[in-house]
Amino acid sequence: MNRSTLKRISRHTETLLIDWLKSLVSEEEADQVTLDNLNELIPKEYHFHYKESMILAPNSPKWIRKQLKKLVSSDPSIDIESVTLEQLQWQTMKNNHTLL
Repeated sequence: MNRSTLKRISRHTETLLIDWLKSLVSEEEADQVTLDNLNELIPKEYHFHYKESMILAPNSPKWIRKQLKKLVSSDPSIDIESVTLEQLQWQTMKNNHTLL
């Protein structure tokens, strides 16, 4: 993956995080969520323990970036900026069902 694609993924990760945070709070508080205060509002822990292993927490910056990278590597022609958080969650659920 080239550098410009990785930059686009990083920028879109921040956009998706802002959208996710805005969906969790009221409209008044959603107006206060910006890129400047994003790091103060998201949880500091990106991992959690599950069945004796560490798992990356969903909707964390690392998780979103990882899912976007998987999506782009499976289909390089995809428009990164058009990907929604729901699509990433659906992709994850689809992959988990194939593993069972």
